[in-house]
Amino acid sequence: FFWSQEFWPQSSANPVNTITMPSELERAGNFSQTVDVNNRQIVVRDPLTQQPFAGNIVPADRINANGQALLRLLPAPNFFDRAISGGQYNYVNQNSTDRPQQLSTMRIDYNATSNDLIAVTWSRQEDKQTGAQGLATPNANWPAISRTFVTRGNILSGRYQKILSPTLVNELTLGYNWRWETELFPESELEKFQKATVGFNTAQLFPSANPLNLIPNISFGGIPNVANITLPNVQILTRYPTYILTNNITKTFAKHIVKAGIFYNRPGVTGQAPAQRGSYSFATDVNNPFETGYTYANALLGVYNNTSQQSRPVIPSTVQKAFEWFVQDSWKVTRRLTVEAGMRFIWSPPAYTNLPSGMFSPAAFDRNAMPQLIRPVLQGGRRVGQDPRTGTIYPAVAIGALAPGSGNFANGIILNTQAGVPKGLIDGFGIVLSPRVGFAWDVFGNGATALRGGFGIFQSAGANGEGMAGSQSIYPLVTTSQLFYGQLSGLASAPQLIFPSGVSTRQDPMGIARSYNVNFGIQQKVGFATVVDVAFV
Repeated sequence: FFWSQEFWPQSSANPVNTITMPSELERAGNFSQTVDVNNRQIVVRDPLTQQPFAGNIVPADRINANGQALLRLLPAPNFFDRAISGGQYNYVNQNSTDRPQQLSTMRIDYNATSNDLIAVTWSRQEDKQTGAQGLATPNANWPAISRTFVTRGNILSGRYQKILSPTLVNELTLGYNWRWETELFPESELEKFQKATVGFNTAQLFPSANPLNLIPNISFGGIPNVANITLPNVQILTRYPTYILTNNITKTFAKHIVKAGIFYNRPGVTGQAPAQRGSYSFATDVNNPFETGYTYANALLGVYNNTSQQSRPVIPSTVQKAFEWFVQDSWKVTRRLTVEAGMRFIWSPPAYTNLPSGMFSPAAFDRNAMPQLIRPVLQGGRRVGQDPRTGTIYPAVAIGALAPGSGNFANGIILNTQAGVPKGLIDGFGIVLSPRVGFAWDVFGNGATALRGGFGIFQSAGANGEGMAGSQSIYPLVTTSQLFYGQLSGLASAPQLIFPSGVSTRQDPMGIARSYNVNFGIQQKVGFATVVDVAFV
């Protein structure tokens, strides 16, 4: 029996945050003291008239409550010495992350009888990261939300060796590897970023994709070291279970040693998908017809550069299987000659998921159903986008989007929910044969000269998960809609655009990795306790 535990209490400091936060005056709509790094005033313009606000102050009745709520969520400036900051930042913060680790190991060896040997091994490693920054998941560039990211791995294996007779031995090995990742949030931390708490109550493109009603990710831009509001992957839980079974049996009789065995490997992925909260960008953009000239003024007036959201969370789910079995014989033909031959059989069906998935299939593509793309044109000397069918004009950022109502946006996509489509989207390659043969010959029978050679085909079907990445988030299973150059007050009625997204496909029939091994060698004793070995490999 063996048992051990190791603990590593660790903590590390994160880099210093230097950020430009909106001032208290700016949060109230007063930009009279807002200057750039050269101390020149930044002019804030009315998004409706493009004329500067009087005194660079936004009237109270023009302030968008939702945008103001986002600015108030950001920490207040705490560093005001521009001689040091050069106007590059007004907020300084440094925090740390706790990173304790634990490793536990146990082993039991038990000789039940002289013919029965049992061995069990268990190992567990746990890694925790607690803090607001410096974790493995996304975070804001200021200490926004404290949580704990946990990675835990367990390995359990058992081996049973049975001597059935002096010439017959069986060895069974079972293994289970279970690893999971999750992120734990105190309720009080999540509540701080729920829409009702923040006061951010705009409509969402897909409300059901955000069941906890958290605010979207928020980005700003156009000034040095700008702040952001980036939340981690709330509700993330991913499990990686793997099952392994191996059984080998060996029989010795006459001049033969015959061995046969089986191998089964089943890795997989399951879990819970993070909520799709969407995102907003209030960065400055000269092409935005509502542009105010300052990123925090954009937010205060509810002017966004773009917003997007995914239609639903994607639950990670993949099942992979690999079966192998073999038989081999070592035959001592004569005292001087031994021949070995065997065959390994491999069957590894394509990975699949029990949830909806899809891929691009050239056979399903219809040239007559291709959608049109919004194309670039010049209007009044200005580059804009245009629907080639209707002539509808869009801002330049819409160029390349799918023209609404044109063609089939899912052209060429097949789904595993369709009749005749396998769960893994493709058919497998069946059972693969891997023969091996070899020999060893004592040429003169005195052990001085030996010839050895062999040939084998080595094939690895793996678990055939290639091409599964992205299969569950492919259009039309998941839609990512985008809106450009708008105002929070008119979000519900704004037209949504869909851009072409990357698609995955899987080769059918799926190929496997194959290599051929040929070797031949001569070994000769030359005296003086020296052996010369020449081989072709």
